[in-house]
This record gives sequence, structure tokens and C-alpha cells, in this order.
Amino acid sequence: MTTTKEQRLIAWTPIDSVSGKSPSFGEVSMESPDYQTLMVTLPYDEGKLRLQFNDVRAFMTSWDGDSNPYVTFEDARGRPDDLLKVENSRWLASPHFYLDIESSIQMSEAPWEHFIILASERSIHIAARDSIEASWIQGVWSGGPGNWEFQSNE
Repeated sequence: MTTTKEQRLIAWTPIDSVSGKSPSFGEVSMESPDYQTLMVTLPYDEGKLRLQFNDVRAFMTSWDGDSNPYVTFEDARGRPDDLLKVENSRWLASPHFYLDIESSIQMSEAPWEHFIILASERSIHIAARDSIEASWIQGVWSGGPGNWEFQSNE
């Protein structure tokens, strides 16, 4: 008999500046400036957080209310934060990643990890290694929906 470990959502704090804060309003920005690199910028009331994932295998995004076979509504209901790591990820254990995980073990000692970012009504799932650069940009937001402007304090 095989037992599978239960998936768990764990709070993730990539930088102390966001501890206890939640992404708020405005545009979540995603771009891929280089091969296997994903940059995500999240708006907060007091500034914005820029996360650069330097070794990304895949990402998916969904809107509030969309079903997700890997993280259910029940899983999400008990989440400890809006920035998360997923232990024993069903997504990474799915057939979509089987060959990638097997070959990555031979290529690198760093495992693939499942990160979740919840911002407004959107969730972003990222399969990446833990090679992440985080920076906080202090500033002030003005404007309104569809017209937000950010003024950095730097």
C-alpha cells in the first residue's frame, strides 16, 4: 500500500518589507525578460514588490472562481497568506511534470517548487527553483481602476 503525502500551503515571505501585508489593487505585471525567467510585480498600498524567478519551468494564472485541479477551493480557504509555497504539490506530481522532474534531478540538486501568488481576484502558480530576487519599491499610488499611476519615493 502506498501513502501519498498531503499537499500543504505554507506562507512565503520573499522579503521582510511585505511581511503581514497583502497585494492590493491595480495591475499585476508579468514579463519574461530572459529564457526561463519570470518577473512578477505586485502592487501594495505602500509600494510594489518585484519578484524575479530566475529558473522557471512553467506558470499558470487563473481568475477568482476558476476551478483548479491542483489547488482546490478547500485548500485555498485555509491558506495562511497571499504569498505561498506548496509542499507536496499535486501540480508538480502530475504527469505534466514527470519527465521534467526526473531529468532535473540529474541536472541539478535544486528541486522544482510550486509558488502561489494571490493578488486581487487573480492567482498565479509558478513552478520554479528557489532562485528568486525580490525587491521592494517604496512609493505612492494615485489614480483609479484602469488608470493607476505609481510614484516611487526613490
